Amino acid sequence: RIIAVGLSGSGGKKLLELEEFTDDAERKLLETLEREIIARDPDLIEGHNIFKFDLPYIAERCKITGAPMKWGRFGAGVSFRKSRLSIAERTFSYTRCDIPGRTVVDTLILVQLYDISAREMPSYSLKASAVHFGISKPEKRTYIRGDEIKNMFTADRKTFRAYLSDDIRETDALAAHLLPTYVAQVQNF
Repeated sequence: RIIAVGLSGSGGKKLLELEEFTDDAERKLLETLEREIIARDPDLIEGHNIFKFDLPYIAERCKITGAPMKWGRFGAGVSFRKSRLSIAERTFSYTRCDIPGRTVVDTLILVQLYDISAREMPSYSLKASAVHFGISKPEKRTYIRGDEIKNMFTADRKTFRAYLSDDIRETDALAAHLLPTYVAQVQNF
């Protein structure tokens, strides 16, 4: 079940949270997400590991709950297709997401493209990337183990919100740092 979604950008930071652990509540959360995307009308939708996790998972939950996923401009739906990207000696397989009128940016891919020449990153995770680029200091960031997220959502909502807010802040900062270079390189080719 999707328990929360964090948004930022035009319209400010917003945390959408599940009201109860039911299919109806999850469908309402996903419908609210769709309304937020349409209202904010972003040119870019950014996330870290958004192609391999977030978007396919949201699409699956939309199917299960019957929530629409018409995030494109003019009521267009989201489409998915298998894709691969060669990054140096690695092949990155992922499920590409196309949203008409919007560009989807995965900062996980941007971090890997950065590291082609640097070869200095021990991990491409959001948390490790944020530390590497000086976006976060480990002692000032809220951490929750993956298997503890749902429990923290239920037991300590303040800590959960701090964790999700840190994820949003780090993703925004990674995109702001890496996307301009990537766009400049793409324009050259």
